[in-house]
Amino acid sequence: MPLGLRALSETGGHDWKANAAILFEPSAFDAQTKKIMGRNVAGATFLDAFVRSAEVDRYVGVASASDGRGQFRERVAGLTAVIRCDRCGPSTC
Repeated sequence: MPLGLRALSETGGHDWKANAAILFEPSAFDAQTKKIMGRNVAGATFLDAFVRSAEVDRYVGVASASDGRGQFRERVAGLTAVIRCDRCGPSTC
C-alpha cells in the first residue's frame, strides 16, 4: 500500500484496498492465436496471475468495443467461480 494510504489507514482514515483497471484489447491477452508473440503470452499470463492472486472485490476491465467487454468477462469467469459485475451484482455474466 502506498505510504499516504497506509498513513490514512493507520490514523483511522479510509481502509482502501488497492485495485487496478486493466485496459483489455482481446488480441493482447490471447496466447492461443496462430501467430503467437511475446505480447500475447505476457498479457495472458499477467491477467491469469492477477485474477488468481489479487485480493480485490471486483475485476475491472476497460475495453473499447462491446465484444472486448464480453471477452474480458468470459476470461475472468473462466478463472474464478464468481465475478462482480456493476450492472448485475455477483454473477457469471
